[in-house]
Amino acid sequence: FEDLMKKAVKTDKTANIKYLVFKDLRKRGYIVKTALKFGADFRVYEKGVSPGEDHAKWILFPVSEKEKLSWHEFSAKQRVAHSTKKNLLIAVVDDEEDITYFEISWISTEADSSTNKNPIMGNTTTESVKKAVRVSRAVKPIIPVSPI
Repeated sequence: FEDLMKKAVKTDKTANIKYLVFKDLRKRGYIVKTALKFGADFRVYEKGVSPGEDHAKWILFPVSEKEKLSWHEFSAKQRVAHSTKKNLLIAVVDDEEDITYFEISWISTEADSSTNKNPIMGNTTTESVKKAVRVSRAVKPIIPVSPI
């Protein structure tokens, strides 16, 4: 296994980080599949959901705590998740190989269809609601570090 990881790291410097996150989620009972065709590292299914039964809930990007992520890179990751109708999951791996998971999801500013009133925007037209800017919800830990 050590030799395989050494070869993998030569091709992908983040291979060890990806492996640690994959192994951790599998140990916790999540199904983890590749998401290369979506432009992400992994897609993660909620516990009890199998591929084919339903779609993955998250697009996952594992990162080292030492890695710097610009707002542009973060926004690109969020756009990938949003365009695939999944929530963004960032797995941050620290030097002790502890992993903290953060879910970033979108909230909608859709109007109440009966009144065309929107709690954020006030009176709106249907067209303006369709074009409303979506606001990213605060980042929150989704999966605790300690085993579930």
